[in-house]
Order: sequence, then structure tokens, then C-alpha cells
Amino acid sequence: WGTTATLPQECPVGTYNEGKNRLPCRSCGTGWTTVAAGKTAATQCVIQAGWKMGADGIPAPCDKGSFSTGGTEVAPNATCTACDPGFSTQEDESVSRDECAVCAPGYGGAGCQQCDYGFFASGGAKVGDACAACASGSTSRKRATQSQQCYSTLTDARNDVFNLADEGAWTDNAATTGSDCGIACVALDTCVMYQCEVYAAGQG
Repeated sequence: WGTTATLPQECPVGTYNEGKNRLPCRSCGTGWTTVAAGKTAATQCVIQAGWKMGADGIPAPCDKGSFSTGGTEVAPNATCTACDPGFSTQEDESVSRDECAVCAPGYGGAGCQQCDYGFFASGGAKVGDACAACASGSTSRKRATQSQQCYSTLTDARNDVFNLADEGAWTDNAATTGSDCGIACVALDTCVMYQCEVYAAGQG
């Protein structure tokens, strides 16, 4: 118990007091709590739900996509447990697997499956919401998480701006070397590309 003003009270969850004093209840500290009211020592403080013991020995909240049920008096430290593949939580500091109820970034649709090529999902969508499609003419890798990861699809160079496969688009000239062919092309306003082929000795 501890004192508030002049009246004693049972120390609430997250606090403790050794007793035999007139002091108020003491807080366990950030990231710590107690499993019940009326605790008597700092050693009865455990990692609170939604938090973990960090590698540096300092409590830290669990990130999105994981949860922690907290510590116990037998095992006061705690670790964060990852949600099942494809699933995530809405916020940090989740306290149970039940909060793994949305799709993780890069996942969507029934069962939160990974987004296929040409689709993306930023995460947080309810289970069943489909991945969003990239804009027409663009695609993405699997499990893309944002529209910025959609890139233009590759186009066959022969059918890009100029249909190079159309032999009727080419005009023969009298050049006999590649250099001469280039000079002839530059001299014509209608020439935007040239190729040099040898048909017979002395002819280009």
C-alpha cells in the first residue's frame, strides 16, 4: 500500500510499495508494469504487454506486424512475436495474435496472399481487399508496397517509335560505307535513323 495525501490505498497495477513507510506507491517505469495490484517490490515489475526487452536492456514497444503478451513474475522479460506471413497489426504495441487482423504491406486478397507482378499494397487493408493494380503500361515485382514501385514495361524496340521490322520504312541510298550512310542521313530532314547493309561488293 501507499499514501495519497493522508489516506493509504492499495498500490494499483504498474506500481508497488515495500510498506512500513508513509510513501506513495512507486511506478515501475516506462515499459514495465505489475501483473496485479498490491505489489511490494521493484522485482515484481515485468515487461508490459505490447513491449519487449531490447537488446540494450531497455524496454521497447513492439513494431507493427508483431505483438507481445508481456512478461510474468516467473519470466519478467518478454519478446515480440511476428504475425503469421502476410498478416500485420494496425498499430505498434499490439498485445495479442488477435490483433494480426490486417494484411501486411505487399499482401492482399483472401488470406492476405502476396501481391503478384503488376500489383501492390501498402498494408493495413482488411483481409479480402485485393492488391491495387499498377497503371496501364507499367508493372512491378511481387510483393510491391507502393505505386512508386510500378515501372514502365519493356517494349520491343522494333515496334517502339519506329517499326524497324517494316522494310518499307527504309530507303536505299548510294553510300558504300557506314560513315557515308550516316552523312547521307544527316543531310536529309526526313531521315531519323540509318542502317548499313552490304548487298554486294561496292554497294551499300
